[in-house]
Amino acid sequence: MQIARLLPLLLLLGCDGGTDDTDTDPPVDTGRDTGDAGCDEATVWVDGPDQPQVDDVWTVLLRCDGVTVQGPMVLRVEPAELAFLEENTLRFLMVGDGLVKVQVGSFRAEREVTVRR
Repeated sequence: MQIARLLPLLLLLGCDGGTDDTDTDPPVDTGRDTGDAGCDEATVWVDGPDQPQVDDVWTVLLRCDGVTVQGPMVLRVEPAELAFLEENTLRFLMVGDGLVKVQVGSFRAEREVTVRR
């Protein structure tokens, strides 16, 4: 009869609430920009001709170590007159050299482009 009384207490003492002693504290935010942590190589990936001409279209994605990064994308072209932007699509408007800049979250990359006639 004594064991029946102690059993609930023994069970409570043996229960650790489901936590694992190997758990570590979460990382501390130092307030510093760590850049592209976890991404060795962010690249601008395009679906379109490598050597675009006026009126060619590129669909642009950001890839990190070969994997497409998803989320809200910021896409810019310098000079701005070089291409028309719509979501993640570029339509090249004029001949010239430029720079395509893509950012998704903290991941960013650039790609030089030369548009031909």
